[in-house]
Amino acid sequence: MAEHEMATLVNEMELLNHPTRMRRMVDLGRESRTDPAIAAAIDGMERGGFFERLLAVQSCCGSADGARALRMLNDPSRIIRGRALRLVAHVCSEAQAIQALRQADPGRRRSLLRMLLKARRQGPIDSFLDDPEV
Repeated sequence: MAEHEMATLVNEMELLNHPTRMRRMVDLGRESRTDPAIAAAIDGMERGGFFERLLAVQSCCGSADGARALRMLNDPSRIIRGRALRLVAHVCSEAQAIQALRQADPGRRRSLLRMLLKARRQGPIDSFLDDPEV
């Protein structure tokens, strides 16, 4: 069922222009919180090609799925990693944001620190800087 649902969603997305496609993925992200079929389809997209993974990372804007954003920080695509990095400040829990800071290379860490500061997420920054292992 999930593969069929994923294929149907991907086909639907291919017919839309980019801004409409991105808004639709935010809406689907919201729906995935209560609809297991949509959640499974988005999980499948995360394991797909570039287009599908781009859709999956965009869904985090609606689902607030910090775990997905965190996983996608390791995506093979620089574009998707960048989008996931921007999401961390907005959708990740404090623990997830700290984990993202720990695993980031120095350049991405600096960017993430700025994004967290701009989002007024001082807690993860303080916890990260207070960590003696950093």
